[in-house]
Amino acid sequence: MKLTYLFLPLLCLSIATGCKKEDDELIPASLATSDLPSSYSSKVTYPATGYYGVNLLDTLATQIPEGTVSLAADLRKGARLKLVITSLDEGIWYYNVGSGVNWAINTFDEVNHCQTFNAVNDGQKCDLNMTFMTKSIRIDYYLFGSDTVTYSRFLN
Repeated sequence: MKLTYLFLPLLCLSIATGCKKEDDELIPASLATSDLPSSYSSKVTYPATGYYGVNLLDTLATQIPEGTVSLAADLRKGARLKLVITSLDEGIWYYNVGSGVNWAINTFDEVNHCQTFNAVNDGQKCDLNMTFMTKSIRIDYYLFGSDTVTYSRFLN
């Protein structure tokens, strides 16, 4: 009988931890990007600059840069990335249609003031030439095919 009491909790612990992949781990949207586990930063990185200038996705950025900016990400093999950029002050942005590298871009949602950007291929760089005419945005990051926000950043 005592063996059953000891065995059952160990079995449950084994099932709960043994089937979970590192890539399935999600982080609350409230965490800062500097608090992300290394598994995230090793799959998708956001350089300080891209082809078109300062990178809006740079994890150290806290403000929307003036002028032309890049929407740049480097994806390792197996990485998946979706971004939703939302204007918090009903402002707008533009992108150069011919500049998109490895991004599938949805139409701007005029009701919710947001737009979705999906990385097309893993193992490649993504970049886009953009100009923002808004003072405050939220960027929601969806990693590894998640349907829920992995984390969010606010830029002013």
